[in-house]
Amino acid sequence: REMAEGALRAGVDVLLACRSRELQEVLLGRLERLPDAVVERAVERVVTMKRTFAAAARDALLGGRTAGPPYPDHLALAERLGGGGDAGADPTEAADRR
Repeated sequence: REMAEGALRAGVDVLLACRSRELQEVLLGRLERLPDAVVERAVERVVTMKRTFAAAARDALLGGRTAGPPYPDHLALAERLGGGGDAGADPTEAADRR
């Protein structure tokens, strides 16, 4: 408990427990017993970082393309493969009705 709380109080915002499922469960249990404010401060810092850097990173990676579905490339492929069906339709639904 002290290690998890000490890390969060020291400014560590993310704790990785990759070694084993048991370690993950122990760490999660310890985090759940910490005061909410300790965990919430770390969460707020992570959210702030994501908001700060997400838009710039998305623009850099996508080069101005659409950031979310439906992607133009996917729509064009669907048009070629499906012969002009509804681009927003779920093709698995049509298969279920057969």
